[in-house]
Amino acid sequence: MTQGVGAGEMISVALHVSSLDSLRETQHTFTDSDSRFQFESVGYSPDNLYGLSTIYKGVVYVSDITIESGIAIFSSISVYDTSTDDESIFLSKGSFSITGVDSLNRKISILELATISNNSQLTYVPGSGPMDLIRFGLPEGATNFLFDTLIPAAEYIQVDKGFALVASLTPGTHEIMYSYDLPYNGQEAEVIKSWRYGVENASILYPNGTVNINTNFETKSQDTIGGKA
Repeated sequence: MTQGVGAGEMISVALHVSSLDSLRETQHTFTDSDSRFQFESVGYSPDNLYGLSTIYKGVVYVSDITIESGIAIFSSISVYDTSTDDESIFLSKGSFSITGVDSLNRKISILELATISNNSQLTYVPGSGPMDLIRFGLPEGATNFLFDTLIPAAEYIQVDKGFALVASLTPGTHEIMYSYDLPYNGQEAEVIKSWRYGVENASILYPNGTVNINTNFETKSQDTIGGKA
């Protein structure tokens, strides 16, 4: 535990052991007055994965365990006080990729990546209403929506003109990925993309020769990668 947060409190910590050949095993222990914890009689196998988790003030925290030559390296879990103030939340990176244009079935396939940053020393927890959540826009008519992230216990809900992330964000950076198809009629389609919270660094990837891009921000570089610009 870090920065004195949770110091002296008895907090439950779980050890998770998993492998492809067996069910996941879980052991529990509690922190002591110095916020330390220890697991004993833990079997080791190079085929296993080991990790830690805890819940502090309603937020799930996880940490991997690094093992070298059968010996676990010192492991810790950082926990933080919480805040519902989103002033410290911003997008440090945004990527918008047109991964395919199906002219026969009249649809465009799009993949987006976003790096969400929390530059405070508090874990951001979402508010109770849709307007209190971190929201992302989707083009009208988008279909086949898929969402993925490694943020612990993260979910999403559909909101007007897009979706909202339901997740607690610890200090640092967090990535989300989502994709969708955009049907269109006629010989061409117009896709308007904006980042609700702004973005420090944006990248756009599209098939060269079939897409025209107009932006209202400074373009620092343009490269061609395997037929995509």
